[in-house]
Amino acid sequence: RGTMDRFRAMRPLEIWVHTPERPIVLDSAFWDGTRLVFPDGDGWNLWRSYALDRSIVFNEYTHAFVESVFGPLRNPDVPQTGAMNEGVADYFSASAGSAINARDGKPEAVVIGEWALPLTKRDISEPRRIDQWDSSATIHENSRIFSSTLWELRQRLGGPVADRLVLASLEACV
Repeated sequence: RGTMDRFRAMRPLEIWVHTPERPIVLDSAFWDGTRLVFPDGDGWNLWRSYALDRSIVFNEYTHAFVESVFGPLRNPDVPQTGAMNEGVADYFSASAGSAINARDGKPEAVVIGEWALPLTKRDISEPRRIDQWDSSATIHENSRIFSSTLWELRQRLGGPVADRLVLASLEACV
């Protein structure tokens, strides 16, 4: 109940995407605490417009939702928290995409960035273990340890139960 009350109290989100007056040339979509930003593609097809990839839109919206409702999950003194934050966003992105795909009779949506980031997409159905943590890797690479664990939980318990359990764990952190 507290979660939904905080969700209802969220202010409207500002979202930046490409406009001819304000092109956005960055290499990552992001939530900066006040707005969602979806850059344009690079022009060489290494990455395409993030605003056109629903897995990335769901991922960034999850960051906004989690931080607005539960507070920041990242602690600069604990590097694993950045990867866990990304893992939660990847999990809910895949969960939302899978719900839409199920409605349309398509397979689960377990790959994040498949359309916009063909070279660096993240498949959260590939099992990862904590001994695969790499302190020199990006938080996106290390996030797959956490997101694949959450996805396995979803496979074992079913989507609605796993989604509620993950939300309840975030609620417990508040």
